[in-house]
Parts: sequence; structure tokens; C-alpha cells
Amino acid sequence: MLNTFRSSTAGLAIAASGLFATPAAAYPIDCAIFLCLVGGWPFSAECSEAREEFIRRITPYPVEPPLQLWRCPIGGSAGARDLTPMQRLNQIKRNSAVPYPEVPSKTLPTTVQASFLDQFRSPVVKISYTVDLSSSDFDVVRSIRVWHVHGYSYRVTEREGPCVETIRAELGTYNDRTEYQLTRTGADAIPSWMGMKRTCGSSFRGVGVEWTDTFGAHDYEVVRY
Repeated sequence: MLNTFRSSTAGLAIAASGLFATPAAAYPIDCAIFLCLVGGWPFSAECSEAREEFIRRITPYPVEPPLQLWRCPIGGSAGARDLTPMQRLNQIKRNSAVPYPEVPSKTLPTTVQASFLDQFRSPVVKISYTVDLSSSDFDVVRSIRVWHVHGYSYRVTEREGPCVETIRAELGTYNDRTEYQLTRTGADAIPSWMGMKRTCGSSFRGVGVEWTDTFGAHDYEVVRY
């Protein structure tokens, strides 16, 4: 079924030219995350590890961008247009002496170039690329939504008083340049699959991520805490 992928997606997905500084290097985990996400997370050891890292990044604290595409070099190379994403991943593996992706250190803080939205003071990760990321080939990246409910409460705040609803939540998205940005969001916007009950006496804390692959299949994961 992977042979039905759009050739343009395969061509732009990942180019191996110049990917590795040394033959002994492991390939970045974000190359695997991107290609496995595009491919609908097919069953393989590499994609299982990539999905595990994708979900780990939204597990508090802190909540990180689940796909950090700036860690995976992107460019153009001859012949890449004829490969499916999984064929591209296999090619990357063959070019590496280490057959499994390299996971960034979890003991060191993630360093990214960031600016802030004036309205909400939320970070926007800005990365420079050499390909057109505004094309439809990267719609899978832009389909990713990260819903982080820091705290939700629907409770009586005074004796015999009415229930009062309060929420502090953010939505993480990728724009046309696949920059990751956060904006504040309200209770009405939280999707039902998050499992947040809006009844008097309820509370909720959790983070969820959703996406749609190139086959049009929608999926999500939720982590409560």
C-alpha cells in the first residue's frame, strides 16, 4: 500500500544527500518520526521507536514539539522522487552504520531558536529550510495538534453557589513554514477525544496530540497527569 504514496511527498520527505557528516553516525530520530508519520506508522522496530519518542515528547513535564523537523536535514537529491517514505527510511538506514535512529539526550535541555507571539507570549520555533515547506507535501506536519490542559475545573467555589468553570490550556500547531507555535485556547475548543468532562464537580489535567496521515486516517494519544 505504501507504493500508492504521492511521488512528490516521497521526493521532498527526506533527502539523504549530505545527511551524515560521518559514515558511523546514527540517523536523527526526527527523520524516522516524519517518515513513519507520513506512512501511517507502519509496523517496524524503527517506527515503533519513533512513535514512542513522538509521544514521550508530549508527556509532561516539559511538553515539547512532538516532531522537531529542524533536527532532520532536508534538501534535494537525484532519484529521491521515485522512493516511497519507507524506502527512503531504508536508504537512510543503509547510509548509517547504526541501523536505529539516534534519540536526543533526555538529560540535556532542548535548545531551539525561538521568538514570541505578542498576544500570548508563547514560543514560535523558527527554522530555515532549503525546500518549500508550504506545499501540500507537508500537510501531515501541519495536521499535528497538541492540546495541553494545564488545569481545568468546574466546581462550586462558594457555599451553595453556582458551578464556576476555569481553564488554562494551550494549543500547539505547525504553520506553513512548519514552525511550531503555541496559543491559548478555551474549554469549547478542546476535542471530545481528550476525555475532559464538563460537568459540575469535574476537573482535568492532561495533554493530547492528534494528527492525520497521508491516507486521511486520523489518530490521537492522550496522557493524563
